[in-house]
Amino acid sequence: MPYQETEGKLVWDIQLKDQTAVAELVLRIAQLADKANHHPDMLLHKWNRLRIELFSHDVNAITERDHALATQIEALLA
Repeated sequence: MPYQETEGKLVWDIQLKDQTAVAELVLRIAQLADKANHHPDMLLHKWNRLRIELFSHDVNAITERDHALATQIEALLA
């Protein structure tokens, strides 16, 4: 799994080929998140980088929901 556990969150920094690829990935992640009713924090920075942070806001910790969504997000880039 490419995620690192940092400050109580699963964090993945991704660099893609261009801003359009980042925007398309954000949309695909949002669709997964809406379906799961579990939403990551996403930060688009520079012109081709995306940071994804997963943790369960309701319990302020990493839960199985975070691991499940992380696996689904990872599959988008496989």
